[in-house]
Amino acid sequence: MNVKRALTIAKRTSLLSPYRHQIGAVVMRKGKVISTGYNKKKSHPIVCAYNPLKTLHAELDAILSCENKELLNGATMFIFRQRRDGAPALAHPCPICMEEIKKHKIRFIFYTIEEFPYWRKENV
Repeated sequence: MNVKRALTIAKRTSLLSPYRHQIGAVVMRKGKVISTGYNKKKSHPIVCAYNPLKTLHAELDAILSCENKELLNGATMFIFRQRRDGAPALAHPCPICMEEIKKHKIRFIFYTIEEFPYWRKENV
């Protein structure tokens, strides 16, 4: 699995976000992209229950967008957040997103940080 390639896909996905803090997520399994997502306004019941602003986080969007949820089991999620200048920023999932990541048995997450090498791996 190529972390740089996966984070590049997540970065491109983040550009679809209409928000100032652009965040993109990509879920991969066996080197293939199975789902992508970005932060956006949406009124999904999970979002409404936890988030009064009704914004759908990139991680949750990627999970919900996956057509075959069984593929999430053992998969890896890559999350990219960029600042206005394009530089990586901290993209650690919030507690709600982490709960959903665990629920769907995603095995690893890689997310951007602001210091070199600009990403961190976490076992879920």
